[in-house]
Amino acid sequence: MFLCYEGITRHRSGSKESGISCRGKIEAEALASRRRRHTALPTCQTSFPAGQLEQGHSDCENQRSDHSSVSFQPLGLQEFLIRMASGRFYLTCMVLGSLGSMCILFITYWMQYWRGGFAWDGSVHMFNWHPVLMISGMVVLYGAASLVYRLPASWVGPKLPWKVLHATLHLLAFTLTVVGLVAVFQFHNHSKISHLYSLHSWLGITTVVFFACQWSLGFAIFLLPWASQWLRSLLKPVHVFFGACILSLSITSAISGINEKLFFVLKNATKPYSSLPSEAVFANSTGILVVAFGLLVLYILLASPWKRPDPGTLTDRQPLLHDRE
Repeated sequence: MFLCYEGITRHRSGSKESGISCRGKIEAEALASRRRRHTALPTCQTSFPAGQLEQGHSDCENQRSDHSSVSFQPLGLQEFLIRMASGRFYLTCMVLGSLGSMCILFITYWMQYWRGGFAWDGSVHMFNWHPVLMISGMVVLYGAASLVYRLPASWVGPKLPWKVLHATLHLLAFTLTVVGLVAVFQFHNHSKISHLYSLHSWLGITTVVFFACQWSLGFAIFLLPWASQWLRSLLKPVHVFFGACILSLSITSAISGINEKLFFVLKNATKPYSSLPSEAVFANSTGILVVAFGLLVLYILLASPWKRPDPGTLTDRQPLLHDRE
């Protein structure tokens, strides 16, 4: 019996055992190689009569050549997503969720414990809704909505449900933001305080205007079916860029607002801000949490291995397709 393996032919004398067909062996080896993601050519093994060795060897090589392309296919989408999910992505999302929850809890506790709680009567207690709603909407919920397309589950199947989720979460964030603005404007009207005079207020209102424009443009271009594919491709980088800019402005507005509030309420001689009383320590810590949350959102949003791949781009050039060295 003669064996062909990687182009080498050997003769085993006296063997009565007949080999399996060359085609069957090639298909079996190709399938196994595809599952193992090996790129080595499959092994072929057969027996040929003494006078037909060269012809048999040629046929075997041709069939090996036909099936070799299977072994060089890139990693399957399902396995690619499994590798993606099993890495640092979901661990990072767990940390992000913890930070976001702590931001909301800390700002709520500050307003409840040190600033007297909440009301909707035009008093200072009505103002306390403003920082809670702005951080909940413009920072935490906005950041979560921005990462919808980073979820591996959104990479397969129809894209429309994820577009609707993305737009809905942003709309909810915008709604909380508007309620937060109503709270601070009504408090200012009730207390005869001027509107929009501080740097914090300028940054905040600019962020809200950008947010409204961003959501309206995104809804019209990416959710409604009238826009052409080339227009969406043209505006997608702009949409992502301004989304990151709005989040950055939201973080800046939040920490400037925390600092401004501390200057207003800790200006007496017994507990000045400069003496760093317990309220100041707690509020400053809340600001640090907001910054940490925002930076982590930006990292996930801008990290290229975690971006949703465009159709037809799941190739071996994707960074996560390769084993870690």
